[in-house]
Amino acid sequence: MIAKRILQGICLLLAAALLAGSACAEVYINRETPEDWEERELLRIYALYALDCDSFVLECGGKTMLLDGGNSPKEKDLTDFLKEHGWTHLDMIFNSHPHDDHIEAEYYAIRRGTITTDVFISPFREDYSYSFQKRAVKALKDKEIPYRQILNGEELTLGGATMLLYRYDPGTKKIDGRSLTINDMSGVLWVRFGEAAILLTADIGGTIQKMLADQYGPEGLKADILKAPHHGKNAVNTDLLKTVDPKLVIVTGKVARTDDVIRQMNRAGIAWKRTSYGNILMETDGKDWYVNQEYPSEQVRKQEQQEQKKK
Repeated sequence: MIAKRILQGICLLLAAALLAGSACAEVYINRETPEDWEERELLRIYALYALDCDSFVLECGGKTMLLDGGNSPKEKDLTDFLKEHGWTHLDMIFNSHPHDDHIEAEYYAIRRGTITTDVFISPFREDYSYSFQKRAVKALKDKEIPYRQILNGEELTLGGATMLLYRYDPGTKKIDGRSLTINDMSGVLWVRFGEAAILLTADIGGTIQKMLADQYGPEGLKADILKAPHHGKNAVNTDLLKTVDPKLVIVTGKVARTDDVIRQMNRAGIAWKRTSYGNILMETDGKDWYVNQEYPSEQVRKQEQQEQKKK
């Protein structure tokens, strides 16, 4: 018994040493990439222009994944973007939860055949009783695309990147005396590539954010970049923000609806970018992130600059 405890203690010390020695990636914003950047193995994440919608495309090692697609008005923007990059066939589609602002555009694109994929992945059961889930499942069956449910703690790979799923256990009927919402049960992905990490939080609310921070701590959540939960409509839970300790926060909500989270980031001295200003490209070689935005107009770029000066 004593030997076992000593061994456990050594393992904990080694784990702590490894964590302490593992540096996080630097985040460079609005900077040109190094000359040899394209020669390196990279993870690229595109946060697509959206107003209160989530739509991300991940590419690594020649593999591509769509993470949510936005609502129906975003369908053409999504399919045009994928076609422009030659990605009309995807290795996987991941849907964090079946609300219209996350699943509707990809559902229509799948139904029309403008997007195909090897597999559709979701933390929700295939027979989950919700309207958009039912429509998506029917479209997948019509196109003979397999559906896979992913469970809490499972890991996906995309090229050299790994993606660990966190999800509040839907087997628990209530939390703090109230019923779970679909947002509460959203799938969260902790994406890692080398020393770089990003936490994609879907629409989890404040209670779930705190629970994740309490349960997994920095060793399971630390990330260089954080997607503000639920489009940044509310401030990020302080425990989660402290645990993740990001250098950059991505906000997918409208300007008028994200004042609280922007003020929070400004007070904390954390950089932020909004997808409402245009597509955001985040790319890393596992040591550094380079983050740049495609502004639809010079006026929009100046608007962002003016807001950033208010810090």
